Amino acid sequence: MARRSDHTREELTAIVIDIAELIVASDGLAGLSARKVATEAGYTVGTLYLIFKNIDGLITEVNLKTLKQLEGEISQALQGISKPEKAIAMIARTYLNYATTRSKRWRAVFDHQLPADDVFPEHYHQQVAQLFSLIESPLKLLRPDESQAAIIREARAIWASVHGLAMLSVGEKLNPADAEPIEILDLILNRIIGFDPQGGRK
Repeated sequence: MARRSDHTREELTAIVIDIAELIVASDGLAGLSARKVATEAGYTVGTLYLIFKNIDGLITEVNLKTLKQLEGEISQALQGISKPEKAIAMIARTYLNYATTRSKRWRAVFDHQLPADDVFPEHYHQQVAQLFSLIESPLKLLRPDESQAAIIREARAIWASVHGLAMLSVGEKLNPADAEPIEILDLILNRIIGFDPQGGRK
């Protein structure tokens, strides 16, 4: 392993983010602290704050990696799918699967609250917009006569519905005896876009 003095600023930044990412995946956002990250990296907390102005900056970068990973998995799942309604269904299912299988990382994105005097960096907003564009693209094909504003609203409505289901699933607020999350998801998609899991779109 390289000595501490051998790490460039860029290398140390990557190391710190990777360590924080592992902690969040294992212990959740509540388990993350600057001291724990610094100790794992072999540096002082002061050195950590030479890279990030506060712990929120580090959490933002960890959450950004989560969003990029989610985008990558959705893009992979969409390969070979041409029908827009099936693409939307696959996006929703991939999102639900990610939330339930990597719940601590996923929840950290939404549990993290910036201080009132702080804002997310532009590249974070761009990543969020990129994720929404994955839903908007097939919606445009499905609703060719709709305005861009209407497409954006419907994309947000779909996300809000799927996200709410994911929150209930992760929080174990659903009774499996009533319906499995995937069954509820298919019902949501049927109501919004007419998706039929047995045959595409009605």
